[in-house]
Order: sequence, then C-alpha cells, then structure tokens
Amino acid sequence: MMRPVSRLFSCGILLIIASAFVQQAQSVSEERFTLSPRYSEIDQGRIPRDNILSGESSESPASSGVSTGVESSDILNDNLLTAKNLDEEGDGGHESGTAVTEDRTHDMDDSADNGNEPTNNVTMLTNLTETPSNESSPLKSLYVYAKKPGLGNSLTDPVFKGNMFVGLFNSCTSHVSNQVLSSVNDSACFLDDEYNDRLTFEMTYLTSGDVIEDAFEKHPPQLKLQDSISEVAGPTVSVTDVNKMASTAKVTIMYNCKTGSSGTISLVLDLWFGMSENSSLSIPWTKNCRTGKNKQIKFGYVLDNNNVNFNDTQVPAMTVTPSDVSTEIFLKLEQPGAQQAFLAPFVISSNPEITDVTVRGNHPSGGVLQGLEQTTFQVSYNCEQKGSTEIGVSVAIPPFDNLTTSWTKDCGGQPPMNLQIGTAIGSSDVVKNGEPTSSFLVGIQHIGTEHSDEHLHLPGNQSDWTVFLANTEDGASQPLEASLHVGRITLTVEHPENVAALDPRIKSKSALGWSEIPNSGYTLRPGSNLKLSLHFVCKRIAESRILVTIPILQYDTVEFGIAKRCTHVGKARKSSQLVFTAGNVMVIMAAACVAAVVVVIRRRNTQLKGFEALPVSEG
Repeated sequence: MMRPVSRLFSCGILLIIASAFVQQAQSVSEERFTLSPRYSEIDQGRIPRDNILSGESSESPASSGVSTGVESSDILNDNLLTAKNLDEEGDGGHESGTAVTEDRTHDMDDSADNGNEPTNNVTMLTNLTETPSNESSPLKSLYVYAKKPGLGNSLTDPVFKGNMFVGLFNSCTSHVSNQVLSSVNDSACFLDDEYNDRLTFEMTYLTSGDVIEDAFEKHPPQLKLQDSISEVAGPTVSVTDVNKMASTAKVTIMYNCKTGSSGTISLVLDLWFGMSENSSLSIPWTKNCRTGKNKQIKFGYVLDNNNVNFNDTQVPAMTVTPSDVSTEIFLKLEQPGAQQAFLAPFVISSNPEITDVTVRGNHPSGGVLQGLEQTTFQVSYNCEQKGSTEIGVSVAIPPFDNLTTSWTKDCGGQPPMNLQIGTAIGSSDVVKNGEPTSSFLVGIQHIGTEHSDEHLHLPGNQSDWTVFLANTEDGASQPLEASLHVGRITLTVEHPENVAALDPRIKSKSALGWSEIPNSGYTLRPGSNLKLSLHFVCKRIAESRILVTIPILQYDTVEFGIAKRCTHVGKARKSSQLVFTAGNVMVIMAAACVAAVVVVIRRRNTQLKGFEALPVSEG
C-alpha cells in the first residue's frame, strides 16, 4: 500500500512543477505581446529612432503602464530584430543585409568587420523611412556608374553612391544649375573624350523594380542642353532599359557629334526613380566633340592571319591575285577609344564589266566598334572577264573623316609579276617580272617574219639549252603571294624541216637534288625553282626560230624564244644521264636486294663444297 501512495505523491509533485513552468511561460508571452505596439509607434514616427540607436526609450516602463521586467539592452535587441524584419519585407526581394552593387557590398562588409552590422541595417532602414511621406526616397540605396567597353572588362567611373555624387561628378554640380546650363570648366566635370560616341549610365538600387519602371514611364529620362549645342552635336537618349529581376536600370546617351564642327558641350541628364520630389537625380558632365582623322582606328586587310595596315609605307600596294575571290578587311578601335559607330561599307569597281564587287561577312550594314575588339568584313570579287580593275572602299565613321583606301584586283590575263626566268639560278635575263627581255622577245606573231639580230642565236655546235624558272618576291604585289600553276610547256619550231625540237625535260629541286617530273603541269610555290632543258637536232644547214610557251593558270601566257643556227646535220640522241625519279629509285633498290641475296647464297654454297657428312655410329 505504501508504494502506490509514494508513487501518487511523486506524480503530484511533478504536476505542480510543470504547472509552474507553464505559468511562467504565459507571463513571458504576455510581456512580449505587450511590447509589440511600441514597434508600430516607431514606424509611425512617435518614438524617435535616435532613441532606438542609443538604446533609450521616450517612455519609461512605469509610465507606459506595462511592467516588462526586461533591461534596456534587451529592448534594443528586440527593436533591432524588428527593424531587420521590416527591412526584409521592404527590400524589393533582396536578402537582408546584402547590397546589389559591388560598392555597397564592400560598405556592408566593412561595417560587419567593425561589429556594427545590426546598426548598419537600422541606419539603412532609417534612411529609407526618415521622410514624413509614405514613399521612401530610392536615392539612399542608389548606385550609378558610367560604363565604357574595354578589353575583357568594362571601364567604369562611379557617378553617384551613398546619397551623393562622387569624383568629378560631385565637383561639377557646383557649376551646373538644375534649371539653366552655364559654361562649365572642363577640369571641374567629368569629360568624355572625342573617341567615344556614346555613354551608358548603369544603376542598381534596392527599391522595387515596379516603382522604377513606373517612374521611367511617367518621367522618361531627359537631357538639358546648352542653347549653342545644336551647332556641335544633337545628343539624344538612345536606350532606356529597366531589369526588374536584377534591380538594375540602364540609360544610354548618343552624342551625335556633327561632322565639321568641334567643341566641348555640357549636358545634364534628369532621372526619376519615384513619384516624390526627393526621387529625382540630375547628372552633369561634359563631352568633347572633334572631327578630322580618327587616329585611334586601325584600318587594313588580313594576310595569312596577320593584320596589314593600309597606311603602312613599308608594305607594297596590295594587288589581289586571280586565285583570290575575296579580301578580309579589319577595323580596330584602340584605346582610349571606347565605342564608335560605323556605317555600311561602300565598295566600287573601276570597271564592273571586268570585276563585280560586293560586301559580305559580319557587318555588311555597319555596326559599332568596341574598344580593343577587332571587327571584320569581306570584300568579294566576281571576275566577268580577264583584266584588272581598281577596287575602292569607304567606311563612314561620323563625325570623323571616312576611312578610304583602294587596291588592284587581277582577274587574269596579266603577266605573272613574280615569275623570273634566267640562264642561271637566281637570274632573270630571259623573263623578268613575267615579261620577256628584248633578247628573247619572240612571239607567235614573229614566226615567218625576218629575223632580228637582237635575238639570241644558238651556235651550230650547241644542241642543248637550259633555263631556270623561279617564283620569287621580286616584282610581287605582296609578300608570300600565291603559287603559280604552270601548265604543259610546249615548243613551236618556225621551220621544222630545218630543226627538230625534242620534248622539253622538266626537273624540280629537292633535298636529294634535281629530279625529273612529267611535263603535265606543276605548282611553282614561292621560293621554288624549275629546271627546263631543251634539245635540238639540225636536219639541214639553215636557221629557225623556236618559241617556248608556258601557260600559267589565271595569268597571261608567258612566251619567249631563240634562233637556232645549224652549220651541220646531226642525229637525234638520247641523254645517258640517270634520272632519279621515285619509280627509278624503287627499281634500283629492288634490284640491289635481289643481287645481295644471290651473292649470299652463292658464297654459302662455295663454303660448303668439299665437306662430307660425318658417319653416324649406331652404338
């Protein structure tokens, strides 16, 4: 009986203790609930926020009729937590304590390092709600910077942050009125140089994106200009963009500097970020407009993945070979240039009946040059017939002078300027720059006419003649010019009854020496040589001219000739010179291998002769 009684007694004690804890918890909850109206009074401005920051209250717990039993430091902590919650509800969707812009993030990080993060949050809330109106000023959390393109990253200049202008934009406000623009000293304001045709202001904020979007619609960004500015430029607001998800806005100003006029202009951009009077911002700056030659733009063509400037005096004038169907033109804006618009490139042919020319590629209709970025387009050719024409290109870059240049397009039928032919390697005494010299100027029209004493005459005792063809840069229109495609070389004999000419023999030079190649076509690359050997047989004691014809693809056919004298009748002979072709080398190597095997077998049989087999014992 005692054990049940003791158990009941223990349970009763536990129930009493639990009841005491429940009553204590209800008491604390009532105290917290009684404090909550004070936060509403804070939001309505009845309790000064300075008291919140200092940890003091305008009413003592006794005068308010509420006994909290909590120290003033606890009240401060509760107030800070409530203010932080309010900030989270009205920050436009951003996380508490996190700024949108990089600069504001640094500011908050610095405060956090000093142990003032809660106070910083309250200060930001105070800034947003210190005005009597229901709408808070978005300028308190606004960050504006001017953006220019650069290599890899954009070049930025801070304009407005911490509820004030910074740098040159701050010093410029004392010289520019919000109503009337006056002459502004260049050194006092941010000056945009002549190599930038636009300026973009980008903004980040903590205000709701809907509020900013409504403000931009009801009060579009406006420019205030000087009265005399129309003579130099006609700036306009080109792009206005609001990104509600990212809480950013962007406004781009096109300067539209006029061709033929130069000067410094002053501008003020009015922006509205809300409906109240303290929601507008006026940004002042200056712009330098200049005309003439833009020295920051590189203009040229691309050759073998290398840029060649048109104004480079060290490079010969460009001539496009018949095998090239297009030329790549490049434009590049060097620093301090940031942006420059260019219009559609204009191209023209001096003779459209020979060459038709068009613009193709990335920017046939124009575009915008970005700082340190290369822009290219293609000039395409369509050769209607053989001949050469002058190609002209002009690219407008207002307000600067147009970029203009010209070059020659060869559509075939012209002498191959980089072909040299001589009686020795490296000489050009037979053909120079694609045209025969006077001593070898024998054309098909000369056949049957009276001989000229200036022509080279081979003596009667000479039956062989050798010349060397070379593709060199001498006379070439540009370095590393395209290869020459040589066709079948033919010989024409004026009097075949007097002289017979055997088929020409052609050899190319390699690391192993000269090797014969078929007379059916060959690609003569820059820096390479061909060896052309001719052999004649005299049938009668007489004389005859011999014409050598070398066709070259897409170029004028090269022809030269000699006069051959015959003082005695000879016989046709074949050269005993061994020609090292690929087939000949394989045959020789195979024959050598077979001979080596035969020699080894015969020696082995000789060594074994005379020897008898040893008897094998049975034991």
